Formats: sequence, structure tokens, C-alpha cells
Amino acid sequence: MYMFFRLLSVIIRQRRKQRLNIWDTSRTPFRVLPSDLDLLGHMNNSKYLSLMDLGRMDLMIRSGYAKKMQGLGWYPVVAAQTISYRRSLNPWVKFDLYSKVLGFSD
Repeated sequence: MYMFFRLLSVIIRQRRKQRLNIWDTSRTPFRVLPSDLDLLGHMNNSKYLSLMDLGRMDLMIRSGYAKKMQGLGWYPVVAAQTISYRRSLNPWVKFDLYSKVLGFSD
């Protein structure tokens, strides 16, 4: 449920942001919420991946490709993903997520 509200926030905020080219890098700001925490008190590993989905949505919407893809019946798919955790994110910490398209395949 919380991800739904975050998705709405991304959609609303993107209207005030600069339009992007599909090859540009999108920056999406977030804050670690209590619902993101695991038992050790830092962001749960699965939340990172969920927030990355929101970052991709921000890039697709701001570049205009979300509408183009929807019209063709396409949707973005992550073929491979690698994540390296540099440090833990604690409650209420602000952080930025950067998203970039590396390639297309048909």
C-alpha cells in the first residue's frame, strides 16, 4: 500500500520536473520510511528493488516513452540487475535514486 502512495508521489512530482530524453539520467528523491525497515532497523533489501521500479517509472514518464510504449502494448522489463550495498540506509534518511536506460532490445 505504501508503494502505491509513493507511485502517486512520483507521478505528481514529475509534472514539475524537466522533461528528459530517454538516454538522460533521472534523479528521483526519496526518504527512508518506517515501513521500509527490516528487523535490524535499516532499509530492507527488497525495498531497494521496489524503489528502483519507481525510478524507472519516473524516467519513462518524464521522457514520454511511457505513453508511446503503452500505445504499442509494450512495457519496460529489467533483463538483468546487479546491486552492491555500500552502506545501510537508516530511518528518515533522504537519498536520491538515479535511473538510466542502458539499451533496448526487440
